[in-house]
Amino acid sequence: MRSFATAIDDFGAAYADYGLLAAFQPDIVEVDMSLVRGIDADPVRLAIVRGVGVRLFQGYLFSRPAIATLPPIAWDAA
Repeated sequence: MRSFATAIDDFGAAYADYGLLAAFQPDIVEVDMSLVRGIDADPVRLAIVRGVGVRLFQGYLFSRPAIATLPPIAWDAA
């Protein structure tokens, strides 16, 4: 059993591209905000994120950065 997981942070920005993804093969890929922003109106961004797949969510979707606080999540409001 593995005791840790590897991750790529900000996938899609700077050096965190498909080459790194293929060479490193991490357990977790955190998608850069530049790929997510405007995804509803951009079929190219949508295709890239769909190709990577999404199982976990974090970040500004829920709250701006804060210490030890998280507001209630209203899933049906989006």
